[in-house]
Amino acid sequence: MEQKEKVIEAYKRDFAKVADIDVSKMVEKKNGYNYLSWAQAWKEFCKIYPDATYEIIKNVEMNNIPVFGNEQLGYMVYTKVKVGDLEHEMWLPVMDGANMPMKFKSYQYTGWKWENKVKKAVTKTVEAMSIFDINKSTMRCLTKNLAMFGLGLNVYTGEDYPIDENDKPPKDVPATPAKQKQEEKKPFDRQKCIEFILKLVGEDVNRLNAQLEPYGIKGLGEASDIALGVIYDNLSIEEYRNRILKATGEDEEKLKKQLAYHKIEKLEDANIKQLKLIHKYITGGKQ
Repeated sequence: MEQKEKVIEAYKRDFAKVADIDVSKMVEKKNGYNYLSWAQAWKEFCKIYPDATYEIIKNVEMNNIPVFGNEQLGYMVYTKVKVGDLEHEMWLPVMDGANMPMKFKSYQYTGWKWENKVKKAVTKTVEAMSIFDINKSTMRCLTKNLAMFGLGLNVYTGEDYPIDENDKPPKDVPATPAKQKQEEKKPFDRQKCIEFILKLVGEDVNRLNAQLEPYGIKGLGEASDIALGVIYDNLSIEEYRNRILKATGEDEEKLKKQLAYHKIEKLEDANIKQLKLIHKYITGGKQ
């Protein structure tokens, strides 16, 4: 109990110190909103807490894409920030520039605009969310998460602010968490992805429908690029699991050795990369 009280007292003391940091110079105005740079916020936070870490909550059911929700309500992202034994969690909807909830499928809604001093109803469209939108909302969520420790809390009072994702991290940002390598990726080939998916499901319509159902769509043509990618990954995982089980047959020891090598307890816990390696080893590289 004594240790817990010390942690609470230290937190109270540091909270006031962090809350007093002037973040006004980090805020920019764009399209009527204030944008707070996540990189600058993390830099200032780590000056107070050099051992601070953050976590982006990933959805294992969506191939670790960090969104949770459905097509009826929309989707949320979650982060956690930890300082010593103290941890705070934050959540934020994935929204467009007008702060409307984004979904895997575009939709329309009735908005308003002033025309000749008369307020008129207009139909507006919210585009399907992309991986960029998810990333932007996640880093925006992280900035709000830091406010739970006091940083920029006065800025958030009474209003929520988007993050300027164009801000680049300054060179002297502490290396916690470690920097991720930026890899150049080929443009997404939508048609090729659809062809691969159809090849994987074959004539099993129920298998395809099971993948489409979470997105509230009836065909692959209606799916967003990110949804197609998730569906393809899910089906690939199923395919490799079946191939591995077929190849091992009754030789359970051979499979157990591979699971132990990759430090996983069961085949269902393996990601697509691990499954490909296990399959390659067991089959000797045969497809």
